[in-house]
Amino acid sequence: MKKKVVSILLAAAMITTMVVGCGQQGTTKDSTDTATVGEEKTEASEDTKQDSAGGSDKIVYAHRTLDQEAHVAMQQGVDDRSVKDGYKFEGLVCNVDLATQNDQLKTVALTGAKALLVNPVDSDGVVDAAKAVMDAGIPVACVDTPLNCSGLAVSVVFNNTKCGEMAGERVVELLKEKYGEEKGTVVNVYGSLKSQAWRERKEGFESIIKKYPNIKYVETPGEGEMAASQDALTNTLAELNYEVDAVHAPSDAPCLGLAEALKTANMWKKVGEDGHIIFVSVDGEPGGLKNVKDGYYDATVVLDCYGIGQVTVDLLETYSFEGKEVPTSGTYDAPDFAWKSAEFSESEYGPVLNIPPYYVTTENVDDPANWGNVVSK
Repeated sequence: MKKKVVSILLAAAMITTMVVGCGQQGTTKDSTDTATVGEEKTEASEDTKQDSAGGSDKIVYAHRTLDQEAHVAMQQGVDDRSVKDGYKFEGLVCNVDLATQNDQLKTVALTGAKALLVNPVDSDGVVDAAKAVMDAGIPVACVDTPLNCSGLAVSVVFNNTKCGEMAGERVVELLKEKYGEEKGTVVNVYGSLKSQAWRERKEGFESIIKKYPNIKYVETPGEGEMAASQDALTNTLAELNYEVDAVHAPSDAPCLGLAEALKTANMWKKVGEDGHIIFVSVDGEPGGLKNVKDGYYDATVVLDCYGIGQVTVDLLETYSFEGKEVPTSGTYDAPDFAWKSAEFSESEYGPVLNIPPYYVTTENVDDPANWGNVVSK
């Protein structure tokens, strides 16, 4: 698996990837707790696989970037599950350019696909292009970042507000351990507000921190990028005369920028060492898990970036490809994943499966079910 991820990183400029892989299985339960899907699928016939818009047996994943391990893992999850179940796979990378992503989706509408999975650059910016794909008879599923488009087959997303809340709660807990009360200075280097996911993580985080009047909350934009986040924290540290107790960013990639800023300021200390800065990251990338294991991060709030793609393909196969509606209530059980189960719900845009976040600390950092460990094998 590690070789596949590395190969994708090296080929970031390419938009098509064809690899054979293996996947993890999930089980869906309805509101009566009766298992309905998730057994190992038998090889479908070629006639079945080509019974789709344009006669295609290709599953397409259109997404933001291959510059971050989390997004590499999402593509790899879609790729592995698609190829394992006998479909062709095509990855379309827009390099965080909205116009490019719109053009890519319009091309899918014209050329056909078995299904389109999309992780939008802008939750509202690709709606018309996504509708064009649906009008062509191709089911569209949203992955990770919400897509505000009606008629989606399913949105498989993370509970980003809860993710931010959990990060905030852990920071508050650690400040109380340090001072005996909830006080100190917390810097949040937040991501681009064009991303609904990062907006929700910011809102969740600050909703917890702002409950405590003795905590000084400082926020600064880092756009979710490593270099910009490093510069933002470097400047903020100087403005605060280096009197900071905790730092946070909405993803492991910008967190690497925070780490570099702390190193430059000689403030990169392990948990338990004098001068340690409380550090809670998000996502659970291999690098983030390493920093937890090495003692520099206090915790990371993990979102299963590999599993989310596999689950989305599973739901499309089980429901959309069979002409069925994805459930809007009940539980999706996934014993092979670290999060174990997720809840279905309904939104104005269609069915939603919300994959829950969970903490990783030194106690469970080596769990082989953590996606950062899965892709490092």
